[in-house]
Amino acid sequence: MLGRLKEVWANATRRKNSLYLVGDGDDDDLIDAIDKHFGVLIRSSKVLPLITVGDLSDEIAEQLRTKPNREIDTQGLWNELCRIVVRETGCTAQIDRATTFISSDAK
Repeated sequence: MLGRLKEVWANATRRKNSLYLVGDGDDDDLIDAIDKHFGVLIRSSKVLPLITVGDLSDEIAEQLRTKPNREIDTQGLWNELCRIVVRETGCTAQIDRATTFISSDAK
């Protein structure tokens, strides 16, 4: 019984691959910083379907591709995006394309 209890506790407390944004303004600060840095308008695009940081990276790249004379370095974009995410959210865990904004979306 004790072994099963420990297993349940370990699963309940295991950190999910998420930024744990909760809608208290931290998400707005993040999007504002991204808009400013990359010169895009995430707010005017399809924000709700963006579940992961990878989705956000794809949206930024898509918007940048529409700008004239703009070459996209996807690895450089990813690195800059991760730096902004860490700065704005205080996230200390490794961020990957599957990292979600809200913990309930994490797998």
